[in-house]
Amino acid sequence: MIMSGNRMTKLIAVILVLALIFCLAGCGDSGNDTSSKKRRTDKSSSSLGDKLNELANGKDGEDDTEDVQPQDGGDYSALTTEEETTEDTAGGTDTQMDPLTSSTPFIYSESSTYYVSDEDGTELYQKSYDRLKLLAGTEDLYPGAKKALDSFNEAMETPGEDYTEEELVSTAKEMKANDALYSYLYNGSTAYIQRVDDKIISILDKFDSYYGGAHGYYGCTGFNYDAKTGEELSIEDIVSSMDDLKTAAEDVFSRDYPAIVESEPGCVETLEASFDEPDALCWTLTPTELQLYYNPYHLASYAAGMQTIKIRIADHPDLFNKGYGEAEGDWAIKLPDGGVMEDIDGDGALDYINVTFNYYTEEESDYSYIDAICVDAALDYKKISYYGFDEGDVYFIKKGENYYLYVLGTAENDYKFIQMVDISNGVIRDLNSFDGTFTTRDNCFDYGEGYYINGRGLFYDPNFFYVRVRQEYISTFDANATAEVGDNGEIMLLQDYYDLPTDFNITSKVGLELDEVDEDGNVIGKTNVPSGTVYYMYRSDGESYVDCKTKDGKYVRIVLDNSDWPIKINGIELEEAFDGIIFAG
Repeated sequence: MIMSGNRMTKLIAVILVLALIFCLAGCGDSGNDTSSKKRRTDKSSSSLGDKLNELANGKDGEDDTEDVQPQDGGDYSALTTEEETTEDTAGGTDTQMDPLTSSTPFIYSESSTYYVSDEDGTELYQKSYDRLKLLAGTEDLYPGAKKALDSFNEAMETPGEDYTEEELVSTAKEMKANDALYSYLYNGSTAYIQRVDDKIISILDKFDSYYGGAHGYYGCTGFNYDAKTGEELSIEDIVSSMDDLKTAAEDVFSRDYPAIVESEPGCVETLEASFDEPDALCWTLTPTELQLYYNPYHLASYAAGMQTIKIRIADHPDLFNKGYGEAEGDWAIKLPDGGVMEDIDGDGALDYINVTFNYYTEEESDYSYIDAICVDAALDYKKISYYGFDEGDVYFIKKGENYYLYVLGTAENDYKFIQMVDISNGVIRDLNSFDGTFTTRDNCFDYGEGYYINGRGLFYDPNFFYVRVRQEYISTFDANATAEVGDNGEIMLLQDYYDLPTDFNITSKVGLELDEVDEDGNVIGKTNVPSGTVYYMYRSDGESYVDCKTKDGKYVRIVLDNSDWPIKINGIELEEAFDGIIFAG
């Protein structure tokens, strides 16, 4: 049974980040059209079902929204964050890739959580899932992807369930009244992109639920669509023969799960019978293999867990002869549970790649945390220092002829990092840790009575993605930038500045002489800005300057002296120069 402590900790952490980082801009990667940034304000209904129905019917709170206005009546209309920059006086030329010209659509998630609480505030039931979206402005470029994601979202918003919301809430109330170790009931899912190319969009949805009893339930669902038409694909569209697929699956099952074959009578026969109903099979296609998912109780007991049968495309060329072969070019996938087999040293033989987490428990208490990751790659093994609280997602990456592992982590104060590991040629090399995580284009957080929505970046294209970095200069907040996996395997920014997609602002206490800049960040002279001026920040190099737009429409650059603490502006301590400064403690 999954207790509620970890989930409640995450909720508190999200709220703390909201308070500290001022991510109050509306959800939806709305680009520069700030009039489309909405935030629900009337939250009188506490019915989870009503909220889901509104979203499923496309209302999305339309009747009870209002435009988010800048503080102090400021104007957002010119706070562009996707401008094409020529040369910045902070150094370098902007090399940002234009997502509108990419052959691969940029897909992100709006991770949505809805909950019902008792009269005393105790949470009774929670539902969470991902809604997948295309980067705003690219929908017309990828009509097939748009249709596919719409279909996926509809399935997430109106899933078939064993119990109604009312039944689950009623059960939770009874459990709460009779059980001192009460844990709220929930069902949730998380989406991962398995493959996106000109043939297929394959999505893995990992779910878990708890409806009371000795334990919860978990498993996977696959969603697969034709990239051009957006129509759902059948497994018979992918393989040439169901009989040959069954034979391949039996071979892999016997190889990878010998203990289950031995201990669970009838599991092989159940596996064979599953291929009599192709439409009922649960599967996704990765860049290198077909994965078949058999959730707990399907082939074996709950204690035996779920089984994932991984059939390599290269091993069965006659089976995969309908155009859905191995993916070309670079790719990144979530490392499957139990690892993956891939030839990473070029000797023609498959190598085993996996990552496990090592926990450390303090002797004087029950406090434990992850202090290392254990990496297997070919014949090499290495234990790498890693400090985190949760087992973060692990991504397996092919970039050019090289292979890498990225391990996501979370530490104190919801601090995010990515541990990067080079496993090319079967030799494990510990790379640097990136201080940030994958994200959407705009920081996206929305919350109200009974719900909260948070943007989540999906990592599947090593050549273009967004990263979010916690920054500490003029207050604590998050900044975004475009990035790629560099030639050395580490995350490399594609631009020489960070976008600050936030409506957070500060007000000067004193008059300041500052650099005046144009919209592209080029210094064009000096300007005197009077006391009481409100500054809306929108761009920074993350270290030495922040570009702002003032209420009267002037662009200025605040140059920071961070050689010592406290930070100074024109020789004046930061908090003596501005009101509204907040640093995370």
